[in-house]
Amino acid sequence: MDPIDKFLKLYSYKFDKGHIDINDPQDVLLLENILQEKLGFKFKLKEQDDYSDSIYVDELDIIKKKVEDKKPEGYELSHLKKNSNKVFQFYFKDVSPRSRNIRSKIASEISSIFPDSNIEILPVTPNKGPRFVMDVKGDRITFEIKGAGGKFDTTTTQKEGLVIFFYNSPIDELFTPESLVKNFNNFYENKDKYLKGLDSKAKSSVIKLLDAYNGDIEAASKIKSALVTLNDPLSAAIAIKNAYPNKELIRDGLFDTVRKEGSALAEISEADKWNPGDVYLQLTKGLQYTVSDAESSPETIKPITTYNKNFVNIWGETTNIDNKPATFVSISLKQESAQAGKGKGYLKGFDPQQIEGKIKGATYNLSDEEKQWDEKQLNDEIDTLKSTILGQLSGEANVEYDPDLNPKEKDRLISKYASLKLLSFIIIQVAKGAGIGVAKALAAVASYAASLTGVNPTFFKVTGNPTGEASIVRFPGESSAELKEDSDIIINDKMTNGSILIDITITMLDPKTNQNIDKSYTMNIRSNGTGQNTIELSPKK
Repeated sequence: MDPIDKFLKLYSYKFDKGHIDINDPQDVLLLENILQEKLGFKFKLKEQDDYSDSIYVDELDIIKKKVEDKKPEGYELSHLKKNSNKVFQFYFKDVSPRSRNIRSKIASEISSIFPDSNIEILPVTPNKGPRFVMDVKGDRITFEIKGAGGKFDTTTTQKEGLVIFFYNSPIDELFTPESLVKNFNNFYENKDKYLKGLDSKAKSSVIKLLDAYNGDIEAASKIKSALVTLNDPLSAAIAIKNAYPNKELIRDGLFDTVRKEGSALAEISEADKWNPGDVYLQLTKGLQYTVSDAESSPETIKPITTYNKNFVNIWGETTNIDNKPATFVSISLKQESAQAGKGKGYLKGFDPQQIEGKIKGATYNLSDEEKQWDEKQLNDEIDTLKSTILGQLSGEANVEYDPDLNPKEKDRLISKYASLKLLSFIIIQVAKGAGIGVAKALAAVASYAASLTGVNPTFFKVTGNPTGEASIVRFPGESSAELKEDSDIIINDKMTNGSILIDITITMLDPKTNQNIDKSYTMNIRSNGTGQNTIELSPKK
């Protein structure tokens, strides 16, 4: 493999699109940081501040200076860039591009600096991050909050690995700058024994992160993002330790075996859709209920129901739904601001080419031929898909679809075609093929994306808090959801977007109250830029 391709593939996970978009200033800045930190290259691919040609340049100079002086949420401003005539972007050092929680707090604090500017915080959506509008020189100007990234950014593997690391360690309080400096050398030197329960990849990943601190712990202790990176998983580890001391958290070995067996018994393709637990806390050595027990159980026609009894039903206890000993506590470590989940895996059972193994890949992804189409053919095929979808929706009283004009740029035309191709598959192969109707088909995909598949064991979402106690929410076993009665599904097909956004409301069991609630989501059907289409679900703001 070409060294450049290898490098780009190695770090592609850090970019929102799954690849580097050289025309996206946020991607460019993140690439600069990676090159500087990993290879020692010190250069800039583009200039930093970039708003000198704006008619608001004098006002922007004043705004930028105030933000620099304030250091909102303790973060230092990297630079201010112009995105369009009335949209500007603040980039902050040591803030992850994916950290919407931190960026939202920064937006809120910045807005309070300008009380006389008619500030309005705009809602965060799947396609739009934290931002606000304010009056500048008599016009309404949008300011977006971006993360410039830094060496203390973490991957999912590192975050989950740190929870296990800290659970195994004697640390039982969040770090302050002083306590981090005081205690770091001790737990760094003993790191190998705290990595128990991690696979080799996760171990290596956590060690690399700790090595970044070891380079200069005094300096790291003064960087807010460095404390957040450690304290977020540490708070989750402390919460688990308080409820279940002196046990074992696992993320490999038996963990992998159980995920494979459980998803097979549940007849579901993605293990985390059967059980969203990112780590299991192990209470006993062996399974209380094996695959053989589940398949031969006379109590139920669904083997997965018996197999799910391996998991604790109430947080802090050690018994299952029958009040008998359980083997594991299933713990999800997803962040509160993260997307609810992905739903494309639901479609595999409806794709004839995947079921029959005729071709590699899926019919709802882009083919190599489609990727080469010119703008005229893309426009023609998009028009055909829109017409087909409108025809299929005839008589669907609860689904609204009013397509806009086609995008003008070729890259958005490709994305639009990819999104419509996937939507068409759901409407024809899933809705019509299963005879359930479009509304119920879209609700089923949304329910799957939210991991409400009706086959899950009880699991607990532990959400870290870098400044306080982690929160714990119980999700009961075999939870499911359905479309809210008499609600409408709105399919948004805008000319300005390559994606398709679907507003949907489902009725589900509220894990906090144990009562049915209606929850609204936005389902984002889009291309990830490589020909692979995806479906992402986010709570609607």
